[in-house]
Amino acid sequence: MEGYTACFLFTHLLILPRFMEFTFLRQVDILTNLMVCMISRKREHSEALGVSSLKGMIRIKTSFCKGCGLCIETCPKGSIFISKKINEKSYFPAEFDKSKQECTGCGLCAVMCPEAIIEVYREEG
Repeated sequence: MEGYTACFLFTHLLILPRFMEFTFLRQVDILTNLMVCMISRKREHSEALGVSSLKGMIRIKTSFCKGCGLCIETCPKGSIFISKKINEKSYFPAEFDKSKQECTGCGLCAVMCPEAIIEVYREEG
C-alpha cells in the first residue's frame, strides 16, 4: 500500500505549477529527498515498535539496462552492483545481489532508474 501512497504523492507533486518551474535536476532532488524521508520514517517507526526490518528484492531487466549506475548510488543497502557480463546491447548492466539479503524493497532504485526496468517486491509483515 505504501508504494501506491508514494506514487500518488509523486503524481500530485508533478502537477503542481510551482514544481514545474524547477529544473529537472531540482525536481529529481526534491523527489529523492522526499523518498528518503519516507524510508527513514518507516525505519525509525519499525525500530521503535521492535518490528524486524522489511525484506524485499528487486528484479532488473538486464537486457534493457545501460549500466548508468543511478540505482547503485541510491541503494541504501548496497545490494546492487555492475555485472561483469555484457548484455545484448553491449552494456555492463546492473545486477541485484541476492546473497546479501539486505534489500528492504524501499524502491529508491526503481524511482531513479531512467529506463524504468526495475521491479520491486516487498514481503508483507
